[in-house]
Amino acid sequence: MNRLKKIFSILLMVALLVNTFLGSTSKNAFADGTLKTELKIININGDNTIDENTEFWVNKPIPAAVDLSISGTGVNLKNTKLKVSVQKTDSATRPDFADSKKAIANERSEDSNYYYMTYTFDQLNGGLN
Repeated sequence: MNRLKKIFSILLMVALLVNTFLGSTSKNAFADGTLKTELKIININGDNTIDENTEFWVNKPIPAAVDLSISGTGVNLKNTKLKVSVQKTDSATRPDFADSKKAIANERSEDSNYYYMTYTFDQLNGGLN
Protein backbone atom coordinates (compact mmCIF):
# COMPACT_ATOMS: atom_id res chain seq x y z
CA MET A 1 0.00 0.00 0.00
CA ASN A 2 2.91 2.36 0.71
CA ARG A 3 4.16 1.94 -2.85
CA LEU A 4 0.75 2.82 -4.24
CA LYS A 5 0.69 5.93 -2.07
CA LYS A 6 4.19 6.78 -3.34
CA ILE A 7 3.09 6.42 -6.97
CA PHE A 8 0.02 8.54 -6.33
CA SER A 9 2.10 11.19 -4.55
CA ILE A 10 4.42 11.34 -7.58
CA LEU A 11 1.40 11.94 -9.83
CA LEU A 12 0.28 14.73 -7.54
CA MET A 13 3.78 16.21 -7.60
CA VAL A 14 3.67 16.24 -11.41
CA ALA A 15 0.33 18.01 -11.22
CA LEU A 16 1.70 20.66 -8.89
CA LEU A 17 4.81 21.19 -11.02
CA VAL A 18 2.81 21.67 -14.20
CA ASN A 19 0.41 24.00 -12.40
CA THR A 20 3.32 26.00 -11.00
CA PHE A 21 5.05 26.16 -14.41
CA LEU A 22 1.95 27.33 -16.25
CA GLY A 23 1.18 29.82 -13.50
CA SER A 24 4.69 31.30 -13.42
CA THR A 25 4.95 31.74 -17.19
CA SER A 26 1.50 33.26 -17.34
CA LYS A 27 2.39 36.11 -15.02
CA ASN A 28 4.91 37.32 -17.57
CA ALA A 29 2.90 36.50 -20.68
CA PHE A 30 -0.49 37.97 -19.75
CA ALA A 31 -0.69 41.54 -18.50
CA ASP A 32 -4.24 41.30 -17.15
CA GLY A 33 -3.24 38.52 -14.73
CA THR A 34 -6.43 36.47 -15.16
CA LEU A 35 -4.81 33.16 -16.15
CA LYS A 36 -5.80 30.35 -13.84
CA THR A 37 -4.70 26.75 -14.19
CA GLU A 38 -6.18 23.91 -12.21
CA LEU A 39 -4.66 20.46 -12.39
CA LYS A 40 -6.15 17.53 -10.50
CA ILE A 41 -5.53 13.81 -10.38
CA ILE A 42 -8.92 12.12 -10.55
CA ASN A 43 -10.13 8.54 -10.97
CA ILE A 44 -12.45 7.59 -13.81
CA ASN A 45 -14.10 4.33 -12.80
CA GLY A 46 -15.43 1.62 -15.11
CA ASP A 47 -18.99 2.93 -14.73
CA ASN A 48 -17.77 6.44 -15.78
CA THR A 49 -18.12 7.86 -12.27
CA ILE A 50 -15.37 10.19 -11.08
CA ASP A 51 -13.84 10.28 -7.61
CA GLU A 52 -10.66 11.47 -5.92
CA ASN A 53 -9.84 8.34 -3.88
CA THR A 54 -6.23 7.97 -2.81
CA GLU A 55 -6.33 4.40 -1.46
CA PHE A 56 -6.58 1.30 -3.64
CA TRP A 57 -6.59 -2.45 -3.06
CA VAL A 58 -3.45 -4.41 -3.92
CA ASN A 59 -3.47 -5.95 -7.42
CA LYS A 60 -6.36 -3.73 -8.52
CA PRO A 61 -6.01 -1.11 -11.27
CA ILE A 62 -5.68 2.57 -10.35
CA PRO A 63 -7.95 4.44 -12.80
CA ALA A 64 -6.10 7.76 -12.41
CA ALA A 65 -6.46 10.55 -14.95
CA VAL A 66 -5.25 14.14 -15.20
CA ASP A 67 -7.92 16.83 -15.23
CA LEU A 68 -6.47 20.10 -16.59
CA SER A 69 -8.57 23.28 -16.68
CA ILE A 70 -7.39 26.66 -17.94
CA SER A 71 -9.29 29.91 -17.70
CA GLY A 72 -8.62 33.61 -18.08
CA THR A 73 -9.40 36.48 -20.40
CA GLY A 74 -7.46 36.21 -23.65
CA VAL A 75 -5.42 33.18 -22.54
CA ASN A 76 -3.92 31.30 -25.49
CA LEU A 77 -1.06 28.92 -24.62
CA LYS A 78 0.58 27.48 -27.74
CA ASN A 79 2.50 24.22 -28.07
CA THR A 80 1.89 23.28 -24.43
CA LYS A 81 3.14 19.96 -23.07
CA LEU A 82 1.92 17.99 -20.08
CA LYS A 83 4.25 15.23 -18.90
CA VAL A 84 3.05 12.56 -16.47
CA SER A 85 5.74 10.50 -14.70
CA VAL A 86 5.19 7.23 -12.82
CA GLN A 87 8.09 5.76 -10.88
CA LYS A 88 9.02 2.17 -11.64
CA THR A 89 8.77 -0.16 -8.64
CA ASP A 90 8.72 -3.91 -8.11
CA SER A 91 5.03 -3.80 -7.21
CA ALA A 92 3.84 -1.50 -10.02
CA THR A 93 3.23 -2.71 -13.55
CA ARG A 94 3.60 -0.58 -16.67
CA PRO A 95 0.87 2.07 -16.61
CA ASP A 96 -1.76 1.91 -19.33
CA PHE A 97 -1.70 5.61 -20.21
CA ALA A 98 -4.73 6.81 -22.15
CA ASP A 99 -4.39 9.06 -25.19
CA SER A 100 -5.93 12.50 -25.04
CA LYS A 101 -8.40 13.27 -27.83
CA LYS A 102 -7.51 16.96 -27.51
CA ALA A 103 -3.74 16.49 -27.79
CA ILE A 104 -2.00 16.66 -31.16
CA ALA A 105 0.59 14.15 -29.90
CA ASN A 106 0.54 11.43 -27.23
CA GLU A 107 4.04 10.07 -26.59
CA ARG A 108 4.90 7.16 -24.31
CA SER A 109 8.49 6.74 -23.16
CA GLU A 110 10.52 5.40 -20.27
CA ASP A 111 13.94 5.39 -18.74
CA SER A 112 15.42 3.15 -16.06
CA ASN A 113 13.45 4.84 -13.26
CA TYR A 114 10.17 6.16 -14.73
CA TYR A 115 7.39 5.60 -17.24
CA TYR A 116 6.37 8.81 -19.02
CA MET A 117 3.40 10.03 -21.00
CA THR A 118 3.80 13.38 -22.75
CA TYR A 119 0.75 15.12 -24.16
CA THR A 120 1.31 17.97 -26.62
CA PHE A 121 -1.47 20.46 -27.24
CA ASP A 122 -1.54 22.80 -30.23
CA GLN A 123 -3.07 25.47 -28.01
CA LEU A 124 -4.97 25.72 -24.75
CA ASN A 125 -7.45 28.55 -24.47
CA GLY A 126 -9.15 30.16 -21.53
CA GLY A 127 -12.32 32.15 -21.43
CA LEU A 128 -13.76 34.62 -19.00
CA ASN A 129 -13.28 33.91 -15.28
